[in-house]
Order: sequence, then structure tokens, then C-alpha cells
Amino acid sequence: MELANKSCLVIGGGIAGIASALKVANGGLEVYLLEKEAVVEGQAASYCCKAVEVCTKCSVCLVPRKLNEVLSHPRISILTDSTVMGITGGIGNFQAEVLQKPQYISSRRCIACGLCAEVCPVEPKAIYPPSPEAVPYSYIINESQCLRLKGEECNLCQGACPTDAISFELASFW
Repeated sequence: MELANKSCLVIGGGIAGIASALKVANGGLEVYLLEKEAVVEGQAASYCCKAVEVCTKCSVCLVPRKLNEVLSHPRISILTDSTVMGITGGIGNFQAEVLQKPQYISSRRCIACGLCAEVCPVEPKAIYPPSPEAVPYSYIINESQCLRLKGEECNLCQGACPTDAISFELASFW
């Protein structure tokens, strides 16, 4: 059976969405993995495994390995901070309208060194790392705490970043 469109949208970056994205991508389709949060990890990643060794039999042990597979898969594009606004079309020809919040930190450039958080003048910090298992593993800016995004003059995090991963000028960033 020939598919009209060789791409797929998987909604939700939990273990079920991750597994679905990998299955479809390994089948040869381009996959867009959409997650409403800033990182892909789901609830299973937050549970602590009490096993002495990684067992690869429960979702808690599988999550880090599956996250790495998703991140490195050539046919999977991850869309974080995104929500579906509408879906149109029909069988084999669906189109989704996706709204993605501004990405102030490039996950491709961020090396998670923490220098940005060190210079952040607010408490709690407006810029912080995600959980250790998160994908992509790049720092996150809380828009409601960030002085710059609240209209004040502050570029400390941007100035401290050694890889120029932070930009508040979104048009020139990507």
C-alpha cells in the first residue's frame, strides 16, 4: 500500500509517544514528535528504578535508552513547547496546524554547561536544566520569571553562554 504522505505526527512525548515515533520512523516514515512541555520525557522518566542494574524490562529502565534513540534518529524531528491548534484533511492527507512557543535556547547549540544559570539574578532561577533524562537536554527559560522577557534590561545569561545558544531575537536565531 502506497501512502499519500510519507510523514507522521505523533502527539505526546511520553513513553508511548516515543515508542510510536520509533516504530513509525524505523518503518521508513518521517516523524514529527510533538510535546507540549519543554522536553520529551513523560511520566515514566520521573520514577526511580530501585534495581541494581538496568533491566531493560520496565519503562523506567527503557526511557533513557529510548530517549537517546529518538534524539539521534534521522527521521524524527522533535517539536517541544508545541500544541496542535487544528487538524484538517482526510485519510492519507491530514494537515496539522501546530503552535510552538518561542525557543529562546537552541537545543542544538546548548552544551548544558550551567554558566547561564550561574549569572541569572532572580531566585528561583529563570533559567534551569531539565531533568537528567530529558530530551533535548538543554537549559529552559521560565518566561514568567525571566527579567528580559518581562521587559527589563537583562542579558546576563545570553552574555555568559559560550556557544551563543541563547537569543531573544527570535527572527535571527534559527
